[in-house]
Amino acid sequence: MTKLGAWRCFSVIMAIAIILGIGAFALSSGPARADDGATWVVETLDDIDVVSTSLKLDSQDNPHISYSDGGIDSLYYIQWTGTHWTKETVDAGMAWTNSLALDTGDQPHIGYSRFFYSLMYAYKTDGIFTTEPVFPGLPQELVVWDCSLALDSDNVPHMSASLILPGYSDFVLIYGHRTGVGWDIDPVAETFAWSSSIAIDRSDEPCIAYSDFFDELLMYADSTGIQPVAPGLVVSTSLALDSNDRPNIAYATAEDTGSLHFARWTGTDWVVETVDPSPDIWDCSLVLDSQDRPHICYVEWSELPGDVVMSTVKYAHWTGSAWDIQIVDQETSMPGTAAMKTLNQRADVLKEKITLPLILYFGGKFCSIDVDSQDLPHISYGSLLLPAAFSLHYAHLVLPTVPTQTPPEPKSVSPQTPLPRLLNPANISVQFLSINPKQATANQPVTISTNVVNSGDEGGNYNIALKVNGSVVESRMVSVGPQATQPVKFTLTESQPGTYSIAILDKAGSFSVLGAGGNSSRAGAFIALALIGVLLVATVVVLLLRRT
Repeated sequence: MTKLGAWRCFSVIMAIAIILGIGAFALSSGPARADDGATWVVETLDDIDVVSTSLKLDSQDNPHISYSDGGIDSLYYIQWTGTHWTKETVDAGMAWTNSLALDTGDQPHIGYSRFFYSLMYAYKTDGIFTTEPVFPGLPQELVVWDCSLALDSDNVPHMSASLILPGYSDFVLIYGHRTGVGWDIDPVAETFAWSSSIAIDRSDEPCIAYSDFFDELLMYADSTGIQPVAPGLVVSTSLALDSNDRPNIAYATAEDTGSLHFARWTGTDWVVETVDPSPDIWDCSLVLDSQDRPHICYVEWSELPGDVVMSTVKYAHWTGSAWDIQIVDQETSMPGTAAMKTLNQRADVLKEKITLPLILYFGGKFCSIDVDSQDLPHISYGSLLLPAAFSLHYAHLVLPTVPTQTPPEPKSVSPQTPLPRLLNPANISVQFLSINPKQATANQPVTISTNVVNSGDEGGNYNIALKVNGSVVESRMVSVGPQATQPVKFTLTESQPGTYSIAILDKAGSFSVLGAGGNSSRAGAFIALALIGVLLVATVVVLLLRRT
């Protein structure tokens, strides 16, 4: 691929990002459930647009997250203290991609890009963040596209970063580490690295996985040299070293055959496999557990029939014999109708006019994963659909509660043997009833969700019936273990305007289907939102071009 072709690829991606972003109204699917009975618990930590996140767990399994907002004007840090979340502003200046690491004292260190101007490093001592440029005095036209940070055994920070040089004609991937008087910087490769990921081995030597965007290759560099790993137009990479310092890489490709892949070094060659064949994967993050098994979180963003856009956070882990893939969170936009058609008509114009500064709307390192002392995953991620739901999310997998077993009583020497403790039979109920959305257009999917709870000591099966206007329209046999909860979800579509009453056991609710007038009103709102979005984009372009 030529450099001109690469920029055209950028333009196409940005046009898609803007088209799908403006005018989306998010419908959350609710918490997901793992096949083994564990449940994903999802929390919203902040209500701002998030363009990049990075998560690490400390020695007490408490999560720490760095994140930058979609306006690219602030870097934040939030941590769980064990009782509550605390948020801090790390840098009120420009912030783009960021990468977090915790030192041996559980103190945060963050590498981040200001996009224009500088590559930055922040660290916390005595409760206060200090920020510094990695290499000050850069020309204003230089762009720091992507960065990754890791700490060595002495808590010294090491970073990789992708630079676009003045004039947008030359590119370089650099590696740097902090010394006593500043940063020592070395070039790694003269290419555009859309994504890079750094890890430090047991000898405190850096290892970097990166995408060679022009030659369409996944590359790996360490102290022994640089080598190709696999072909592909790679848009996201994440590197982890196993207990033998062998590299493992998760990466996403964006071609027609794009998908999520996993590569590992056996000691003699690379073994590459496809984890998820979906062609709509744009970001991924990898961690290895205590048994060197990979855990990957990734984002799938796809357009469905009827102008519906779906954004999904997924989780994949290697069980020892196969990849287990789960949905962590998912949001679906309402059909765009007239507004979406208007945006599609403007797509060709946007593709021709998009310049480099607009690429900053397409973020990197969007999701991040770590595993705790029980090898359970924790994930941070940002807004799934823009601009409908501005938020920072945190998800973690919770194992099902195991009922406490009463130890057997010792055998009595008396003539009468005590009776064994009787278990309570299955006791099934529903916890809540969620209807999303409350107002829908004709034939728009409406999601009905509930949790089926078994408070008994024995497992049981129960036929869950969904009633619409008093009549059963669908039923599902649900198996629930002792003292466990099983999420259940139904999807309805109704074509006639009106109000529909919903009931599952003793829980009831309703939703309405809008008539033609409601559709016209909604379409008008979409068009207005689309026009505002285009004006905002134009304003950002003018401001950024002036800044350069």
